[in-house]
Amino acid sequence: MILVLAAHSDDEVLGCGGTIAKYAEEGEDVVSIVFTSGDPTNISHYRDAKEAGIKRRKESIAASKILGVRDTVFLGIPDKPFAAEFKSKKIKQRITKIVKKLAPRIIFTHVPDDPHPIHQSVAKIAKEIATAEEIELYTFTIINPIKIKHRESPRMYIDISSTFKKKREALQQFKSQEHWLIYYKLIAYLDNKLAGLKSGHHYAEVFYKW
Repeated sequence: MILVLAAHSDDEVLGCGGTIAKYAEEGEDVVSIVFTSGDPTNISHYRDAKEAGIKRRKESIAASKILGVRDTVFLGIPDKPFAAEFKSKKIKQRITKIVKKLAPRIIFTHVPDDPHPIHQSVAKIAKEIATAEEIELYTFTIINPIKIKHRESPRMYIDISSTFKKKREALQQFKSQEHWLIYYKLIAYLDNKLAGLKSGHHYAEVFYKW
């Protein structure tokens, strides 16, 4: 069983969409937890936070179906870097309860040195829970693929040559983020190609053990 902890509804697809699809095709259950409801100012024609959140959930569910995700849990935390919920014990307790119930063998989440503060908060929570529950934790990049301080950790390359098309199709579901995602999709696809070249595949996703 694989668990993905993502700050935003498109992060899990950008960071490990091909890997999710590969595990799902191999018969492994995959569950995602999305922390925030999404910033409405990033969504064209959706200035109301509630409406924007509903739209992004629908897009995330559509993407998840393409990848083969068994279930997606939406926590609905406001998309604010210093939202009180990220420091609340209730969120950590809720995720810990889910982790104990699902008993994942691997958790995927953001790299701890990601420049986005919400990504960092999610990574910290994931690390605390994975350490307490003795679960392998692997991290992925979203914004900055350049190797920084935590990238010396052991790497795991996963061949996504056969599922790269599904990853691209899943990302196309985030129509409200279409213009916003142009840069991030280009970074993800370039990173997947470079990781593929380094590992001897057409496309691959690279993860850092933490």
